[in-house]
Amino acid sequence: MNHQWAMRMGEESLKLELLRRQAKTDLERSKVAAPSLATPSKLGQWLIYLISLPVIPKSRRATYLMKQS
Repeated sequence: MNHQWAMRMGEESLKLELLRRQAKTDLERSKVAAPSLATPSKLGQWLIYLISLPVIPKSRRATYLMKQS
């Protein structure tokens, strides 16, 4: 399951980055979702990551939480 999640996240990140790079204007680029948060690799980083989740802007929170399920 973790591998599949990581692959989905990577694929989505790549698609968004390609959309950002293909945008011809700043307005088009601003319409593309912001990059997702990095996945931490150490326990301390995970704790900080989990504590920071409630402060994710509402516009990104719903998308982020949907990715987790």
